[in-house]
Amino acid sequence: MKRLVLLALQFTVVVAAVAGGFAANDLYGKGIAYADTQWFRQDLDGYARIGLAAGGLFVLVVICYHLTRKGLDDRPDPFDTDKL
Repeated sequence: MKRLVLLALQFTVVVAAVAGGFAANDLYGKGIAYADTQWFRQDLDGYARIGLAAGGLFVLVVICYHLTRKGLDDRPDPFDTDKL
C-alpha cells in the first residue's frame, strides 16, 4: 500500500511539474496578461495532456525498475556453495 501511495504521489508531482513548467514558460514569453485569455486556457488543456503522458511514462519506468529489481533480488546466488 505504501508503494502505491508513493507511486500516485510521484505521478501527481510529475504531471504538475510538466504542466506548470509549460504554463510558466508560456506566461514568461507572452506576459501575465495572457493568463486571462481564452487561448491560454486552451493551451493549458494541451499542457495538462502532455503532463499526463509524461507522468504515465515516468510511472511505467518506475514500475519496470521495481519489478526488475525484485526479480534480481529474488534470484538465487549461483556462487553460494551451501545451496548446491
